[in-house]
Amino acid sequence: MKKYLRDTSNFISFAVALIPSILLYIFQPTNSVPYSIFVITVLLLMLTIWLSAKLYLDLRNSEYPTIEIFKCASGKCLCKPSPYLSHNSLVSFFKTDNDFEEFFCHGYVEVVTQKGMIQIIVLDEEGHNYYDYISKHQSNIIIKPTISIDSNYFEH
Repeated sequence: MKKYLRDTSNFISFAVALIPSILLYIFQPTNSVPYSIFVITVLLLMLTIWLSAKLYLDLRNSEYPTIEIFKCASGKCLCKPSPYLSHNSLVSFFKTDNDFEEFFCHGYVEVVTQKGMIQIIVLDEEGHNYYDYISKHQSNIIIKPTISIDSNYFEH
């Protein structure tokens, strides 16, 4: 039960269920509910609906920015800080051409420096040297955080 209540969403759902049950215990079906309690309940319900709608719209309209390569050296790509990546995150490289994006290869985050810079190792496949292409065409390459079943990274 302790583990269940430690999770914030479970605790909130438990509290939301507990409040009406307490109110139903206090106000028996034979008693009348004071007008002030009714008004407060309706206002809280409207507030909850408004906050839920706002959260839904904010999540629906959020865009996840791409990560740009800062420079390539020593077989690694150094990228600008991003809150979407952490140590050992899997990323996808895409070639851009006239606003089209084409999947190129995968990589993984080796290190996130103290300044937040991200060092990514490109996963080269046998017979392909993706790192050389990326280092020569940095301006046309974008990186996106990903988890994909297409990656060979999980087969190791």
